[in-house]
Amino acid sequence: MTSKGSGDIAEHAFMLTLMYQYCKSDVTLVAGKEFKVHEFVLASQSDFFKALFRSKLKESKERRINLPDIASDTLVVVLNWLYRAPIKDPIEGDPLSDSSTQKFKDIVQAFDFLQIKSGCGDFCGFVEKRLQTYRPPYTLDGISNMVSIMNEVYRSGGSIDIVSLGNFVRWVTNSPNGVENLTTALTNTEDPNGRCFQAISLALVPILHKRSAQTAAHDSCPQSLRDAIMYSSRRLS
Repeated sequence: MTSKGSGDIAEHAFMLTLMYQYCKSDVTLVAGKEFKVHEFVLASQSDFFKALFRSKLKESKERRINLPDIASDTLVVVLNWLYRAPIKDPIEGDPLSDSSTQKFKDIVQAFDFLQIKSGCGDFCGFVEKRLQTYRPPYTLDGISNMVSIMNEVYRSGGSIDIVSLGNFVRWVTNSPNGVENLTTALTNTEDPNGRCFQAISLALVPILHKRSAQTAAHDSCPQSLRDAIMYSSRRLS
């Protein structure tokens, strides 16, 4: 997890919940800033915190837990979710920018690190909404960032619905050099997740088949892209 302390601090909506206001805090989390919170909220939803509180570690005894790998604004997003405060899309501005991509990945990685199993689901919904409604000219950088976001979702155990994924693939392949750019993004993805590659492949294959049938020239599909599809299938075989 990177970007420690980067970005504006998100709204501390969790502090406005009845659960927070009417229960005395008994734990302090430190992530750049200090956050007074409640053990029962953390341990009931996070396997990381549950194991820590049951241990005899110094942090458990002192009720003060340092989280140096999580930025303060990222932790606020996690706490808003844990306290069931209203969740809003954490990404503002261009969702395919480098900063938006890193911010989203930081959030997903924090849920994964803290072992909050269902935390990623709500944020998958925001990604799906973006894929359904965003109509940019997809550049190589934009495609690479979106593939990186989706790969992080799948690495953390989440998934993207097939309608949203298909919409993304259609818009990408209709963009200038879209197929080639998607190929490059897939092959350059760091720590690729097999489920993510398979999902993108399943959405991509029908489009390529249709395009091939229309042109009656299968070789119009770049060899590198066919190799990427075969690679994703092998990863799951």
